[in-house]
Amino acid sequence: MTTNAQRLQDFVHFVQDKLKGDEKGESQIFLDKFFRAFGHEGAVEAGAVYEERIKKGSKAGKTGYADLVWKPRVLIEMKKRGTDLAKHYSQAFDYWQRAVPDRPRYVLLCNFDEFWVYDFDTQIDTPIDMVALKQLPDRVAVFGFMEVTERKSVFGNNQVEVTEKAAGRMGELYAMLRDRLLRQGLPPSPLAPLPGGAGNRKAPSPQGEGVGDEGRAALTAQRFVLQSVLAMFAEDRALLPDSLFVQSVQDCLGGESSYDVLGNLFSAMNSPGMTPAGRFKGVDYFNGGLFAHIDPIDLTQPELKLLEVAALENWSKVRPAIFGSIFESAIDAKTRHAHGIHYTAEADIMKIVRPTISRYWEERIDQASTIGELNALQLELQNYRVLDPACGSGNFLYIAYQELKQIEQKLLDKIAERRKSPREQLQMGFVTPNQFFGIDNNPFAVELARVTLMIARKVAIDRLGLQDYEPALPLDTLDQNIVCKDALFTEWPKADAIIGNPPFLGGKHMRINLGDNYIDRVFKRFPDVKDSVDFCAYWFRLAHDHIGQDGRAGLVGTNSVSQGKSRLAALDYVAHNQGVIHEAISSQPWSGEANVHVSIVNWRKQPSSPNPFSHGEKGDKTRDSELGKILPDISELAGIQRRIPEALLLKARELREKQTPAEEILWQCLRSRRLEGIKFRRQHNIGQFIADFYCHEARLVIELDGGIHDDQKEHDEDRDLWMQSNGFTVLRFKNEAILNHLETVLATILQATLTPSPSPAGEGDNSELPSPRGRRVGDEGQYYLDNKPVPFINSALTAETDVSQSKRLQANRNQCFQGVIPVGKGFLISEEKVEAWVQSDPKNETVLKRFSMGANLAQEPDGLPDRWIIDFADMPIEEVSDYQLPYEHVKTHLKPERKQNREAIMREKWWRFKRTNEAMRNALAPLSSCFAIPRVSKWAIFMPFPCEWLPGDKSVVVGTDDFYIFGILTSDVHRTWMHAQKSTLKADIAYTHNTCFETFPFPQTPSTKIVQQIRAKALELHQHRSDQMQQKQWGITKLYNAYFAEPASQLYKLHKQLDAIVLQAYSFAPTDDLLEKLLELNHAIAAKEEGGEPAIGPWDPTQ
Repeated sequence: MTTNAQRLQDFVHFVQDKLKGDEKGESQIFLDKFFRAFGHEGAVEAGAVYEERIKKGSKAGKTGYADLVWKPRVLIEMKKRGTDLAKHYSQAFDYWQRAVPDRPRYVLLCNFDEFWVYDFDTQIDTPIDMVALKQLPDRVAVFGFMEVTERKSVFGNNQVEVTEKAAGRMGELYAMLRDRLLRQGLPPSPLAPLPGGAGNRKAPSPQGEGVGDEGRAALTAQRFVLQSVLAMFAEDRALLPDSLFVQSVQDCLGGESSYDVLGNLFSAMNSPGMTPAGRFKGVDYFNGGLFAHIDPIDLTQPELKLLEVAALENWSKVRPAIFGSIFESAIDAKTRHAHGIHYTAEADIMKIVRPTISRYWEERIDQASTIGELNALQLELQNYRVLDPACGSGNFLYIAYQELKQIEQKLLDKIAERRKSPREQLQMGFVTPNQFFGIDNNPFAVELARVTLMIARKVAIDRLGLQDYEPALPLDTLDQNIVCKDALFTEWPKADAIIGNPPFLGGKHMRINLGDNYIDRVFKRFPDVKDSVDFCAYWFRLAHDHIGQDGRAGLVGTNSVSQGKSRLAALDYVAHNQGVIHEAISSQPWSGEANVHVSIVNWRKQPSSPNPFSHGEKGDKTRDSELGKILPDISELAGIQRRIPEALLLKARELREKQTPAEEILWQCLRSRRLEGIKFRRQHNIGQFIADFYCHEARLVIELDGGIHDDQKEHDEDRDLWMQSNGFTVLRFKNEAILNHLETVLATILQATLTPSPSPAGEGDNSELPSPRGRRVGDEGQYYLDNKPVPFINSALTAETDVSQSKRLQANRNQCFQGVIPVGKGFLISEEKVEAWVQSDPKNETVLKRFSMGANLAQEPDGLPDRWIIDFADMPIEEVSDYQLPYEHVKTHLKPERKQNREAIMREKWWRFKRTNEAMRNALAPLSSCFAIPRVSKWAIFMPFPCEWLPGDKSVVVGTDDFYIFGILTSDVHRTWMHAQKSTLKADIAYTHNTCFETFPFPQTPSTKIVQQIRAKALELHQHRSDQMQQKQWGITKLYNAYFAEPASQLYKLHKQLDAIVLQAYSFAPTDDLLEKLLELNHAIAAKEEGGEPAIGPWDPTQ
């Protein structure tokens, strides 16, 4: 059903005649009529939801209510009549971002008189269309998403399409011009400074462009292109006389020389004052550094034609935030990939700029209530500095600038409201491009970033209506703000916020793409980073080191920054050095051309507040004197200078030596600084009492009560009252709480350290149970993971128990192996050749094996390998040559390649694999079969594996044929541990033997009956899977895709039955937190091993 124009006209008349534009009282009436105008029976009937509760993501965790959400089509936010909708796009964006799953495609802002339509996936701060209420019947094509049967919408302000077309052409022009200048040679420019001047940039780029002919050609071409880009933008934004640039280009096409025409235009743009007469009359002074160096160029006809086509685009609608497409189109795909150069979509940039910068300032402005506080914020904002240490084309800096200009206006509005004076009387335009800094090692990117930020100022002036208050010209000179340097080897400018998208380059590719010398320099620069990690990890470390206390940072990284070695170097480093991750996207496909999955991480450095309650163990006696000014009794009662009777000292020492099991468990947690690094002491003397545990920083006393306390409640109450009256907070827990609900106890303790003042009587008894990390349930808004509120975010980018502190267990060593690494296609042969060689000489069968990689395990029935390989293991050459046909094949097809290898062992023993993995072979030798899993796969499922097959490096094998172990590894217990420990490649699971397997605690004391039940159920599960795979000719992945999540399927039922038995083997309850229990067991086993006691690993413990 198409929309009837009369219904729309009736809706317009109804709103104009009947509604006053009251947001609270009339929004739902308006919206219901709006839906009916498009043929629906009503908003609710169409499936829309009014007042959908959405967490705002503020520090306070406040909740907002989107006026209407109709997934997956549109989110509508209403404002009262007369409201300036430009001031509310940030709120609309936050609501849209949180409206997951099935996030609506479009967002409507409406004030009863006009509709602003946003598509935040394509452009952020500018609507893709604006429709006045009275225009609705004639502009119905904009609202195709509102139809009963959705139609494609047609928008009038799709700036992304314009930008991509225009920018792509300028990228083509750059490449064409650079190549021609290099071929023809570049004569000295009469308008260019002498070598060594300010305009002669010598920094090398990833393309190898230095100060030679190639480098000079590239720099000349890029400068001309960017001068043209700025001129076209200026023309269409009325900073140049109307059509001046287009007419100049067309004059050149008509026979004039661009060397004169465009060269003189650019010179006029760099001349102080207004050009008074002549061809370029009315051209104002642009400055900005870009025109300080002018190379007039005599363009060819094809170059001029390309420039004309670009100039005829409407550059006023160009979005500088994606000028990265110019940059990418100017660099070949191979170079972009080799150096991880990829620009970022605006919606992804906002996932960093909003949490790291915008919301921080919005909250501070909301919290300020006096003119003095607001004036202080204005001064602070005026000096606020933002750095992108991998700035590329400047897209992050552009978005950050636009957001801070919006913040500036919000602050000025509130100051004007408090002063009750017109805004015109206030200082305007105090946020400038000079507060933004960037570093990149590509000269073109640096010049482009400067232009992007220059343009950002004019865009903000026009968007926010600041033409009367803030001049657009002259441009800011940003040569010292955005510099061409290597961020890993240069000092970063001071910054309050660091944002950006460091290069996407995996650790194993760095040496190949960047060279040995450079990588050796990197390793020397970061000596504490062991092994190769993803390149972006170094930016995370440097960013965290560079921000000050309460500083903030947000970076995009490969999703490996939350896994394995890269996690140790990046997010673990952040977390262990006062970093708190407050918002993150754990993994998402990248929006650009890079075929990777990324993580988006926002964090702050927790301030180390001056601590007058320091225990003073390092001799800082001034702290206690400061304390006396606040709470005079605390220092005497609990500080370093307190007087402690000898009897109490002896009693405290005795209690330390005779701790109860509950006290020992809690002490191990507090001692290891699990609670955000906060320090505790045990059996600490306070006045006449001995506290079980004490945190001096928070004045927090923790008491554990055994059965004896049931008979001394009055004594305990008197003691607690004394503590509270002297400024201490007291928490009491029964021993059973420690033994059975440890995480809840730790969360409660952390909450108390965050709010250290004594709680009112009774508050701790009746309040809601706290969620992990001490935030109460329903109050988690300070942390957002994948756009959902969570109580905390760990360095694995999960809100689960952090298992990164698990230990590798001796019992599990040398039981699980990654397969062999051949290196060289000369080892692989066809099945036909295998048959022929075996027929020629049966002993060849010894060195010809089915070769298993991850793909066959996941995709073929029972994992049958589809490849064959020649495997000489660790044989000496004298023995290898006895296998004549395989030997000659490898000698012919592999030896020439190996001669070029830089590793001596690979050249000398050319017939061997790079990694023959003799430990694995020894472990599998006594077995006819074992169990294997693809190293990278969707489901990560173990399956039986005949030992006559050879596992390759994309496979992981476990050296046992016991289906009891297979049952444990196939259960939800191991799967949960694996998911917490896993690495990922894109969205798939990467099973690593040293983290997933060697840390995994196997059941220590299962009964013989339970072991037999697990073995029998695991065998039954295997037989069912094998039958299904053979019958359907499916691989394991397809089988699990079809049935694993289907409760009625036999596969589902068998897994559930196996899971229940395995829980019994561990003596776990179904309601237990599996990760918490497994981590405790891991630590317990590790402690036994450290004490010389044996532990149970992957074998039958009953034999």
